[in-house]
Amino acid sequence: MEIQKEMQELDKGSNNKNGLMKKVIQLDNNQWEIITVSSKKMDETKMNTEKETKEKGDEKILIGGDFNARLDDKGTRIIDKENGEKRGSKDKANNKEGKILWKIIEEMVGKF
Repeated sequence: MEIQKEMQELDKGSNNKNGLMKKVIQLDNNQWEIITVSSKKMDETKMNTEKETKEKGDEKILIGGDFNARLDDKGTRIIDKENGEKRGSKDKANNKEGKILWKIIEEMVGKF
């Protein structure tokens, strides 16, 4: 396993602009833009996230935060490949925020 050795902060970022906080770092030879979402209005969050990530080229983007999104079993993680054991939603709940978040993910994955 290779250990990352060098990380440099390129941009201190913006403080909670439109429900998003942003920072740019250089990790080895890769530039990453890290966006933290703190907005409670998912429609507004979607629009602001799209603005921030539009046409980023080769820049890598990491988006995280509390979206208050319920996705039922979408995005279920396999935690034991040998036995096929999965970790997902226990109550299979889904909500508007979850649907919007899933649409954002599908659109962003399609770009790369």
